[in-house]
Amino acid sequence: MSRTLIPGLLGVLLLAGCGAAEPTSPLPPWRSDVPAALAEAAQAKRPVLLRFTAGWCPPCKEMERKVWPDATIQKALAPVIAIKVDADDPALSHLYQTHGVSGIPALVLLDASGKEIGRREGYQSPEQVTEFLATIP
Repeated sequence: MSRTLIPGLLGVLLLAGCGAAEPTSPLPPWRSDVPAALAEAAQAKRPVLLRFTAGWCPPCKEMERKVWPDATIQKALAPVIAIKVDADDPALSHLYQTHGVSGIPALVLLDASGKEIGRREGYQSPEQVTEFLATIP
């Protein structure tokens, strides 16, 4: 390689690194296979968080941007099996009736046996979600 090519490549690599964004927290592992997630929760004796949402719902989109990527929320979600229930997925529509959810966003917390132990409806701030998840027995 020529002597001018190496400094040029190093410069490009350095400039590329300067513009890199800070890494963001990964989003929680939202599951969509409800029967498998519920079976896993029962076997592992872990609670389940059902997150009722939709892509067309403004408060749901706001929570997607501001709440779920929050590092505190991610840590609070660690003990639960998290399931995303999209209102536009016909295969999941029965969950709205089963859990009596008539508006979104909604969060329904179940124990490992599937019994409801908590519920929140409407937009929830990171602090409210953290407080809600802290109620897990």
